[in-house]
Amino acid sequence: MIFYKYPLKIYTYLINHGVNTSLVENMKIGVEQFFNLPIEEKKKKFRQTPNDIQQ
Repeated sequence: MIFYKYPLKIYTYLINHGVNTSLVENMKIGVEQFFNLPIEEKKKKFRQTPNDIQQ
């Protein structure tokens, strides 16, 4: 059995999409900032509606 010291990360790349590079970089920064927040702070900023799908 193999144990990983760090979490396994899976990346998806979308190329030749025409989205401005600075917009993509700002989105990455925003996502990283969100996921670095404590769980209670995330709950304040993100709310699911009853019709949202959860798996």
